[in-house]
Amino acid sequence: MVKNDSASLNSENNTMRYDAYEVEDFLQEQSFLNYCIAANEDDVRLWTDWISAHPARETVVKQARELYFMLNGNITAKQFAADEQSFMDAFREHTGEPILVAREGNARRAWWYSGAAAAAVLLAFLVYNAMTTSKTSPANQVVYSTPNASAQKKPVMLPDGSSVTLNSGSTIKLAADFNTHSRELTLEGEGFFRVAHDAGKPFIIHTAAMDVKVLGTVFNVKAYPLDRESETSLISGSVEVTVQKDRKKIILAPNQKVTLLNDAGPAAQKTGNAYHVVPLTETAGEQAVELSWTQNKLVFRDNNFEDISRELGRWYDVRFIFEDEAVKKFRYSATFENKNIDEVLAALQLSRHFSFRKDSINVIHISSEQ
Repeated sequence: MVKNDSASLNSENNTMRYDAYEVEDFLQEQSFLNYCIAANEDDVRLWTDWISAHPARETVVKQARELYFMLNGNITAKQFAADEQSFMDAFREHTGEPILVAREGNARRAWWYSGAAAAAVLLAFLVYNAMTTSKTSPANQVVYSTPNASAQKKPVMLPDGSSVTLNSGSTIKLAADFNTHSRELTLEGEGFFRVAHDAGKPFIIHTAAMDVKVLGTVFNVKAYPLDRESETSLISGSVEVTVQKDRKKIILAPNQKVTLLNDAGPAAQKTGNAYHVVPLTETAGEQAVELSWTQNKLVFRDNNFEDISRELGRWYDVRFIFEDEAVKKFRYSATFENKNIDEVLAALQLSRHFSFRKDSINVIHISSEQ
């Protein structure tokens, strides 16, 4: 076929150019996107042959392909086939005409319709569906989120090569122009970040209480809107934290964190207690308490029950109702791993006595023990 010869020639002409590609370059190559979702047989053959001939580039290609799927809703081959079938059914219902499919073995050969316009419509549908599976805002923001429940920790690879793991009940929104002139995103909840170094494009995280600016580092940001405090914990590198309320800038050193009251009234500001910088909470021979969630551990160090209940609520997707205000002030130090909510509450009861009951809608009522 002439088209196949052209594709082969194109592959040879672009060998040197592709050899210098990085992840973001592959994602701007339309033929590579077609290869990812098997939307064009010639492009699939082109890239399959090229990867086979350049094994040293296989890792970068794999990263680019994984990032493509991640940014487009983790579409899979099974989902792609389902989308095709969905379109076929709708098209058949609309026109009343059969759709003929030519295949050779298990490979996708071609789609033939009653006219060229129908083929164009199918291609447009498949590409549009693949490119819009990720949740986007009206401003074309890319949005990643996790529901409540401990099993829903979500690793995300960002377009600049940075990575973030989202804790339960968390959302990040990337600016529409992320990784062009700057790298800005908004966080609600908690995320553990490993930021790729790029001095020309500062990485900035916006939360309701503070902004965090970095060039390349490892850190954790916790900014749940219903918590009493927000915090940024630095593991390595350097970050600049700007307090939203008075625009004060704080530079953190490794193994430090800044804690900021989410609802710091005039009295707190006047006394200078709206925020404070302290060392990370150490545990004997283990990771800092602030990062324990990344290892699926619940760790509390002298926390009151009210604050603990918010953490448990996100972790187990439950809601707490305290029927006795005094119980909210009970303080606990404990570590839990692979425990269900009943086991956690039973363990807490051993040191400070209280009663709890669950109703049918995952609401837990806490009261003083009678």
